[in-house]
Amino acid sequence: MNETVLDSAPRTLSQRRLLYWSVRRELWEHRAVYLAPAVIAVVALIGTGLSALWLPRVLRRLDAYGATVTSDLMTPYAFIAFSVLMTGIIVALFYASAALHAERRDRSLLFWKSLPVSDRTAVLAKAAVPILVTPVVILGLVVAAQVLLLLWSSLIVAANGLSPTLLWNQIDLTVMWVVLPYGLVVNSLWQAPRYAWILLVSAWARRVPILWALAPFVILITPATRGTTACRMRSAVPGFRRRKLRRRHAESLRPLACP
Repeated sequence: MNETVLDSAPRTLSQRRLLYWSVRRELWEHRAVYLAPAVIAVVALIGTGLSALWLPRVLRRLDAYGATVTSDLMTPYAFIAFSVLMTGIIVALFYASAALHAERRDRSLLFWKSLPVSDRTAVLAKAAVPILVTPVVILGLVVAAQVLLLLWSSLIVAANGLSPTLLWNQIDLTVMWVVLPYGLVVNSLWQAPRYAWILLVSAWARRVPILWALAPFVILITPATRGTTACRMRSAVPGFRRRKLRRRHAESLRPLACP
């Protein structure tokens, strides 16, 4: 009887396990975290794949003139990396702004708080998505898309009677595959305070949390922009209008130090 009671008792999960399943729950609820970069990667791959149809002509010209390695052939691979990276960053910003706000709006927060998961674990899981999960998704999609593009380009070159080594000598992805993970790690650490700020705003903003999160930065930037605009007006307005402008707006233009 005692063994039956012990077997039927619920097992307590470790904090690491709870964090893992919390992150998976976030990915189940917000599929745009990986679907949006994947769609952009496919679109970029199709576009660069069509441009690869002109590779045999370019390689024949390079082989005929004995040209050295050119960076133009690396442009499609850089375009794939840039497009997926920017999409991932934008999606991460909008995810952070809606992570806590959406749960408060549809009252699903009450259900999740009834589960044996602490608030700290829930917040860490939400912060781990833009800081940890998004860079991993970006890196995997970029490498996969670039490998597929390289294979497709090699098939096109081989189908036109050329050796794929001509293409491989012109393309070196090792540097990009080393720099990209390093850049993603640095960017995640650099953006971590911003994601934390957006999550904080998402916890109390009633509407449009992304605007509330960006409002302080806009307020800080506006005085500097206004000063620059006034200085440009001073140098652009003719003499008689400049004197009139100074008399009318003397108090607002006096503290400005124009170069």
